[in-house]
Amino acid sequence: MSRPVLLVSVRLAGGPPRTAALLGALLCAVAALAVTPSPPAPERDVPREEAIVRAHPNDLEALRRLAAAYADLADPRAEAIYRRLLKEAPDRPALRAELVDCLWKLGRIDDGNHEMDRLLQSAPRNVGLRRYYGTKLFDQGNFRKAETELDLVRRESPPDTDLLFYLGAARLENGRFPQAQQALEESIRLSPGNFASHHVLGEILLLQGRPWDAVGPLREATRLEPRSASAQMDLGNALAQSKDPAGAEEAFRSAIALDPGSPRAHYAIGTLLARLGRREEAAAEIALARRGFAAEQEANVAIGSRQAEISLARTLLAAGRADEALSHFRRYPEHREARLGAAEALSRLGRHAEAAEMLERALAISPEDRSIRWKLDREYAEASRH
Repeated sequence: MSRPVLLVSVRLAGGPPRTAALLGALLCAVAALAVTPSPPAPERDVPREEAIVRAHPNDLEALRRLAAAYADLADPRAEAIYRRLLKEAPDRPALRAELVDCLWKLGRIDDGNHEMDRLLQSAPRNVGLRRYYGTKLFDQGNFRKAETELDLVRRESPPDTDLLFYLGAARLENGRFPQAQQALEESIRLSPGNFASHHVLGEILLLQGRPWDAVGPLREATRLEPRSASAQMDLGNALAQSKDPAGAEEAFRSAIALDPGSPRAHYAIGTLLARLGRREEAAAEIALARRGFAAEQEANVAIGSRQAEISLARTLLAAGRADEALSHFRRYPEHREARLGAAEALSRLGRHAEAAEMLERALAISPEDRSIRWKLDREYAEASRH
């Protein structure tokens, strides 16, 4: 069964991806603080903003624009500027909101959450800000705190589909099945065409041992989004447990058609066929499942090893051991994060031309990433000076 946390990337009710919705929520929440947020400047504006700050080093709005530009490019210099601004203007909560977003962009999740907690202490009735934080906590996997924040929002504002979906999914992750079911059912009443709410409600009912009740919402989920292999899998499980083997087989075959490499789908239909006495078909499906599980396990081990070594390299880099970090990053030359890490290590070692070459390779993987373009420009500038 798919985990509900994966569903936050689903387009809800045909709307924009969650990341776009969350960014809009933050901007609305900041606007509610009665302070106009400073929009991030594109990288071409950074030299202009730096020149303005050099000419007017005490101009707070100029500093703010520069900090926003740096933050938009994941440049760590943004944090120092925001902290200076907050010392000089502590009564401007929108600055702290921008600092929070900056820290999250820099991958400083705990620090960003700490600053958001401080911000909510100064604006406890800002429902938009609390809602944004709750959904962000959910995406971080901090489900208990996400439920707490979203529950507060639910009490303070009219319900809507997205809020109830997140609240229900958080409750599900926290094992609070009846409360999760209640939130998802309310979400569906408000928006009957919401695929994710139907899917997660079906999962909740399956987890409560009520497969016959799960069939309805899962059928609706597959109708709303016929391309979802995970919804077809869950429907197959519900039908199999509800003593409808023909319906279960159809759903499992639909899942395989959508995701032919899924070992779980092959295993599910294999065990179903075995129970129906169709042994040859069952054996073929189980063999496919075994090969798929073996390949998946091998891939997971490789991913885990890579992530561990890249994390070690990041730790070494933070400790000032750039040479050692570089040797670890170079073990994964095709991986984006390793290329970025190697570029940073080379830059710290003063090898700017090599750093630029590595950033060019990272940019080939993520050509729309403006922060890489910004770092690349800086490395070329440094290389030209040496």
